[in-house]
Amino acid sequence: MNKENRKELINKYKQEQQETGVYRIVNQISGRYLLGISRDLKGARNRFGFAQKFGACNALPGKLWEEIKTYGLANFDFEILETVIIKPEMTNREIEEELALIQEIWNERFESEKAY
Repeated sequence: MNKENRKELINKYKQEQQETGVYRIVNQISGRYLLGISRDLKGARNRFGFAQKFGACNALPGKLWEEIKTYGLANFDFEILETVIIKPEMTNREIEEELALIQEIWNERFESEKAY
């Protein structure tokens, strides 16, 4: 890959609007789950896939490590629950508030005793 091609790819990546929203990582055996928010859901999904492929539980939140060691990463799933449309005029604070509100709504939908 030449230098110009690399710059072009980097610029294209920066201009793409990243998918923002709420996700859940679920232990399929115990039913326990971690609910998270991300301004880059694709990146969060890629980290999960990397962790599964290479057995790198340290790429995931520390709350999951003990059960990953017990049950294995193959027994965990990554789910995108909801995406948020970010308007160009939204500030970082407004985006974070929107994500926190949506996360709270999703928290109410699941059994809290099974949350990490």
